[in-house]
Amino acid sequence: MKRIKLAFFFTGMIPSWITPNRLTGARIAASLLLLGAGVAGADTGWLVLLMALSGLSDYLDGMLARLRRQVTSLGAYLDPMADKIFALAVALIIWSRGWVDIRLLALALLVDVHVWLLPLLVWRRRVHLKLKLWPPPLIKANAWGKAKTAVLFVGMGVVVLSSWLNMPLCLQGGIILIVIAIALGCMASLSYVAAWFKGAYL
Repeated sequence: MKRIKLAFFFTGMIPSWITPNRLTGARIAASLLLLGAGVAGADTGWLVLLMALSGLSDYLDGMLARLRRQVTSLGAYLDPMADKIFALAVALIIWSRGWVDIRLLALALLVDVHVWLLPLLVWRRRVHLKLKLWPPPLIKANAWGKAKTAVLFVGMGVVVLSSWLNMPLCLQGGIILIVIAIALGCMASLSYVAAWFKGAYL
């Protein structure tokens, strides 16, 4: 009950013109800003701040959509895409600064190929069946996918923090978390593919 009241308190502070989809769009813009700042050599402290703000917007847009009853098909499509863009931005920064092997980061991102591929396959199926192409296919994140995203974000965050705070042991912990995220991502992809073959996501 206290959590619900706290959620209403925070959402009440957000102006009505700031919709969940606009917050998601802002997160995508912030991810691109983060990537530009990181590649340009910005201080790691600023990167940590931008990452924290992006993470906060990820929490707020979903909470806002539920509490204001503004859940939309477009939002359900954009939210996971925003997560992947953010993950890609952070991964490129980590790679550009040589903190983690690029092959490990690439694998962590490639296990999410279903996020991009499944909507295309669903649209192709809709064309074949002569169904409406809009709204976009709603592909809800399963438990494996949610766990993978959370662990990957924490792992990459630990890697960035380890550099900022000069803590080499934390770097190893971050790498271990990224490996765990890859395993979770593989499980998520397998479950999505299985659902696709059963005719899901129309």
